[in-house]
Amino acid sequence: MNDALARTSDDHAALPALLRLAEAAETALERGDARGAALALHRRAALLQRTGQRPSHDLALAVQLLDDFPEEKALVLLDLGHALHHEGDLRRAALIWQESARLAKGHELYDLLAAARHALGKLADEVGAHQLARDSLRASGAALVLDIERDFLLTLGHVGALPADPRIAQERARRAAAVEAELAALKAELGVVNHEA
Repeated sequence: MNDALARTSDDHAALPALLRLAEAAETALERGDARGAALALHRRAALLQRTGQRPSHDLALAVQLLDDFPEEKALVLLDLGHALHHEGDLRRAALIWQESARLAKGHELYDLLAAARHALGKLADEVGAHQLARDSLRASGAALVLDIERDFLLTLGHVGALPADPRIAQERARRAAAVEAELAALKAELGVVNHEA
């Protein structure tokens, strides 16, 4: 009984925010701002889910608005897959996660690729497709390695901007070698042999 009262209270408290987000999406659409409308719908969907309501309709609308924004679209697709999974629509969830993975891979969004493949692996395990689950989770790990590697290379680029002191250069080379060795060991452990995700 107390849980039901708490949920009713939460739903009532969330109503003004839900209305404001719907208005923000509508206003953005009127201004021709598809991305802004989609982001408002995405935030609204998160609030709907927190209050126990179905967010899939808002997420599906957001996806339709994000054709020119692949990173945001891959993220919203990932969330839509989770919403559909929660609603029990496993087939559509799998299709949506596959689309998220395809889009993320095509745009080298390795963190989102890893998340989509992880979701597919967990779903495969849930339905008893254990080999597919292992393959998907291994692919998720490989995508994470690529994400970490890209971040590492960016960091090395920033480290390269340090002053040209020979001691700093030696320390930088020592640290780079240590991190490269650790990354190579992680890749070997996950079975990653090249840059294909």
